[in-house]
Amino acid sequence: MEPLIQPTNNKDYAEQLIRQNMSGYYEQLDMHWDSALFENEWRTLESYQLVINTHPVGLLCIN
Repeated sequence: MEPLIQPTNNKDYAEQLIRQNMSGYYEQLDMHWDSALFENEWRTLESYQLVINTHPVGLLCIN
């Protein structure tokens, strides 16, 4: 098992992962996810995925 960090443009995976990880925070603050806002922000980020055994398991986004 060798972890890799590689550039990614997989917006769908990123959005799903971020929504999943932030859902408790959004619920607690009564916030709602805005896919259009995410789409705009995604274009400005330098994004990398952590891959283990050919499966993406994490995300790093640099603004």
